[in-house]
Amino acid sequence: MTAAYIDNAKRFVALTVEKRQIEARLKEIEAELRSLQEPLLDYMADSGIDRISLDGYTLYPLTQTWASALDGDQPRACAALEVAGLSKMVQPRFNAQTLSAWVREQMAAGQELPVSFEGTIKVLTIVEIRARKAEKGGGKIELE
Repeated sequence: MTAAYIDNAKRFVALTVEKRQIEARLKEIEAELRSLQEPLLDYMADSGIDRISLDGYTLYPLTQTWASALDGDQPRACAALEVAGLSKMVQPRFNAQTLSAWVREQMAAGQELPVSFEGTIKVLTIVEIRARKAEKGGGKIELE
């Protein structure tokens, strides 16, 4: 392994460690932000305040409404939409994760994918470098 590749591998590891630290910190920040939401919303509502401007930012309440199938029961939700005259919202679907798992099984078994997939189903195989913390030999370089 040349010095350039070793340097690249070391940089990859360093960036992976930094990324994981940043992601962990981001989770902490998001949790703290969530914990501050309710008290701020309560204060603003109780005080009749629409927005708070400080330190170059404006805090304001944003109301969003979302609808989805109760307990993930798509068939029942679709039936309710059709009864309500909203059949235009009902579409046949498939689960991409389930399909991907099936495709991986077929490929691992050396099976051909159905001809009907051509031009309709995109199959993408991605190879990338990942890093995990070594269980042993943390300081030395090992090629396996």
